[in-house]
Amino acid sequence: MFVEKRLRRAWLWASLAIGLVAVAGVWLARKPADGLGELSAGVMAGLKGQAPMPMDSGHPPPTGAPQLPSLNDLLPGLEAKVAANPRDVDSRLLLAQTYAEVGQRDKALKNLKQLRAEQPGNGHVAFVSATVLMAGGDPGELRQAFDLLEQSRKQPALSSMARLQQGEIRLRQGDAAGARTLWQNELRQLAPDDRHRGLFEAELAKLNVPTPKN
Repeated sequence: MFVEKRLRRAWLWASLAIGLVAVAGVWLARKPADGLGELSAGVMAGLKGQAPMPMDSGHPPPTGAPQLPSLNDLLPGLEAKVAANPRDVDSRLLLAQTYAEVGQRDKALKNLKQLRAEQPGNGHVAFVSATVLMAGGDPGELRQAFDLLEQSRKQPALSSMARLQQGEIRLRQGDAAGARTLWQNELRQLAPDDRHRGLFEAELAKLNVPTPKN
């Protein structure tokens, strides 16, 4: 069960990385803007329950299809974008996410901490901060991530995914009953046609599967 969850999280992060490459490439070409929300809506789509892109479908890309640049290739451009317009919160959020994806977690956390100080009511910043903290697994960071996810729930578009991640934190803290309670309560509040229902139902179903004996 533990190995399966680690593989699933790695798959989700890899899928998010692919999305970040595409979004970052477009973002570097845009003109600086002071308004918030444009980038966040696109980047956060991958964090709000959309199905990840298959990583092992066995089908090669179509002949002649353009190759996406790597996140490491895009990083200098993102850094330059932020340096040129430090008021652009969305660019800074994308840069922090990119740092996390390329293994520069300390830089990601430093940037996100500064963003939270400047934008204490920004749900996207709180949510992304939590996901980066969760990747570390430190008990103190997991507690901080749980609180940040609670903050992000004030933004309706992020509320359900934040609750899903809070349940994951409870599991990693050894509190399966707490995770079950969070997920069941959230599921009761979701509309029958809410696209998040399947995510919660799948996680609850896994809790009912007996742990294999070694």
